[in-house]
Amino acid sequence: MEKITTTPTKKGTATRKNKIITQFNPTYNGAKGETFTQPSLTRPDMSLTVKELLLNHSRTDEVKHYDGQYFDSEIMRFDDIVDAQEHQQALKADYDILTEEIKIEEQNIKEAAKAAKKAHNDAIRAAAAAIEPTDPPEPTA
Repeated sequence: MEKITTTPTKKGTATRKNKIITQFNPTYNGAKGETFTQPSLTRPDMSLTVKELLLNHSRTDEVKHYDGQYFDSEIMRFDDIVDAQEHQQALKADYDILTEEIKIEEQNIKEAAKAAKKAHNDAIRAAAAAIEPTDPPEPTA
């Protein structure tokens, strides 16, 4: 997609097409780059070894590292595809059993929450009934 733009110059306005500059563009002459005018502050003996660089890097508390994950279960290795399919079916059966147990447990939790809420509401109603006066107060004018 090319976009034509006009830019002001000292001699007037220039029209040019914006395009992506790549290494395969034969008219691309390269970028000018930067020229350093200040003297270098590096001394000849300022080089560090890789070991020193790693030590300097690892002294901070912000170094991220990941611990290996170790599981109690064995990693299965199958010699035959039938064994793999049987293992997969056994895992699916275990998954289905656990899913049903989770559903039953969630249903029990919901029923317990409803019963607790009902008991709480009944206790509030009983306390409110005990506090309410039997005769309404006389309106004051």
